[in-house]
Amino acid sequence: MEKSLSCDENGVLFDVHASYVNILGKTMVILVGRNVTELIHLKQRQNEALDQIEENLVNLATLNDQIRNPLMVISAYTEMGESEHTPVIMNQIQEIEGIINTLDRGFLESEKIREFLRKHHDVGFVHQGLT
Repeated sequence: MEKSLSCDENGVLFDVHASYVNILGKTMVILVGRNVTELIHLKQRQNEALDQIEENLVNLATLNDQIRNPLMVISAYTEMGESEHTPVIMNQIQEIEGIINTLDRGFLESEKIREFLRKHHDVGFVHQGLT
């Protein structure tokens, strides 16, 4: 059995299978083809979506660090300069840290989902061919 992916002059993609069979002593070829243009385009769109998710995850991780680092500086200066407002400021810092931690958990969950899509749905692997 042979398998190939070919394109006609209109850009339509076909998945073609050829099998040799022996019928009444004569060798014949059976060709089966199907239009896979939409399937290929769907996989390309899935890859584009996955690329966007990956970019968003990187931006989210960077944003978390960009917030967390100045927050630690604010916390340190607040603790050094004790005032009547210190408890209120520290409370708000803890609130922001809680939000950042929630974002971090979302980041980790998104990573798990992305890996699941890659592993179980071939998202991100359009160049492997048809399966």
